[in-house]
Amino acid sequence: MESPETTIDSQWAGLITVPSLGHDSSYSAGAGNCGWTASEIAKWKGSYMGSAIDPWKRSYVFDPDYFDPIDGIQKPAIISLGAASIINTATNNDIVLFLTLSN
Repeated sequence: MESPETTIDSQWAGLITVPSLGHDSSYSAGAGNCGWTASEIAKWKGSYMGSAIDPWKRSYVFDPDYFDPIDGIQKPAIISLGAASIINTATNNDIVLFLTLSN
């Protein structure tokens, strides 16, 4: 199954605009389990942020299993692809914010 990477300014992220009921049809078969129910949409109290555009005028991306080339571990992250606009390569120049759980 592919992971559900999405730009964080898309309607499916639910951060800037209220999401639509259902699933993102751009996901491949099997990855479409990520979606919004009517009860979740009813609880939506956004907008949660004003903009999700990086300094290069591209959308930030949420990647739930970004491969960190430094420690070799997959972890959730918010990513700007940087000036090169290429994700996670050997000459990695991504700008990454790793998401961690804290108590």
